[in-house]
Amino acid sequence: MEELTDNQKSLISQLEGEEMVGKRFTEIECINASDEVRKGVLSLVFKARDTVEDVFVVLKFMDPERLGDRYRLGAFEREPEIIEKLGSNFRCLSLIAGPIDYNWKINLGEVPSHLPLKYFATNWLEEDIEHIFQRQGEIGALDKLQLFRNVILAVEAIHAAGIHHRDLKPDNFRATVIKGEKMVAAIDFGTAAHLDTPHIPDHHYQNPVGAPAYASPEMYIGFSGDREVGQSTDVYALGSMLYQLFNPDLFLAKVVANPLFQQALLILNARTAHAGSYSERLAIWKNEVSRFRHAVRPPSILAEGNSVPSAISTNLERLHASMTSFDFTLRLSNLEKARCVIDSCIRCLENAGSEKRRLELKRARRAQREEKLRRRQEKLDEYLNSGSARC
Repeated sequence: MEELTDNQKSLISQLEGEEMVGKRFTEIECINASDEVRKGVLSLVFKARDTVEDVFVVLKFMDPERLGDRYRLGAFEREPEIIEKLGSNFRCLSLIAGPIDYNWKINLGEVPSHLPLKYFATNWLEEDIEHIFQRQGEIGALDKLQLFRNVILAVEAIHAAGIHHRDLKPDNFRATVIKGEKMVAAIDFGTAAHLDTPHIPDHHYQNPVGAPAYASPEMYIGFSGDREVGQSTDVYALGSMLYQLFNPDLFLAKVVANPLFQQALLILNARTAHAGSYSERLAIWKNEVSRFRHAVRPPSILAEGNSVPSAISTNLERLHASMTSFDFTLRLSNLEKARCVIDSCIRCLENAGSEKRRLELKRARRAQREEKLRRRQEKLDEYLNSGSARC
């Protein structure tokens, strides 16, 4: 969370005070900032009512403090283009309108002025799922697996459109119900990239793309701008989220607890510092990683305090290891395979639950029969005892 600047406060105040923006959006309310702090890097995000469709939508405005940052401005301008490429897939975010110009009125003393800002509108997804990852100990294993399956489906839909998100984390997913079925979609495509877009030189990135807690090792080694690794980066982030669903700690906390991890990054950074192309970096990566790959194996999802049911522990451990391999060239690349493993785990738990309920029902019926026999015997004993008394 970051403190709001005066410029951000001014823009939020003006937008929330508008009766209508863009001749169609009303009831505007900032949702990624409170009175003093905000979440997010590129944008100020608002909930609004679209008077054309009579539905709630999301309005995203470029953060006024980032207007002088050419890379951030370019990323914001690319976002609606990326969302539009997703098409009408119901598991994807939809572009409702934009980009649109908004004149931000600025009063510089006696000299009123204005500054044009771009914004765009997307569909509103009501349910935040981040709390499930934050309170994983209170959620059943079956519910967590079903949620993760929906998350995988959302990312599969993105990848099918040739797009890599590059900032997957629990806070960047939302859920809604469509035709009685719960659906999860990824949001916030500010750092996303399409396979057809050109490589962005790594010096544009001051840090790894995406949230550090879910960033893959190669993001620290100069591969941030390479489109060839985008899918592997997303898979690693999903593996980190899977770990978080069944453990009280973040996956990154366990990763950096291994001192060899930081040393591996140091070596790789030094070796690839002067590589000029992806192919050069890749060749160096393969050569170096082959020497210490086993020293930086991903932490097991079956860490102390984990809540993975024993019936699925082997399958889930193997899946997690394949999704979070340090070496992205060996990392799981097919999310359909991951979904198949999750489906198998779900069936296993459902069958175990059915068997448990069957045994419980069987025990309950046996108890009922025994109770019936006991009462019958009591009546018989009572009758016999009363007959003896009469004699």
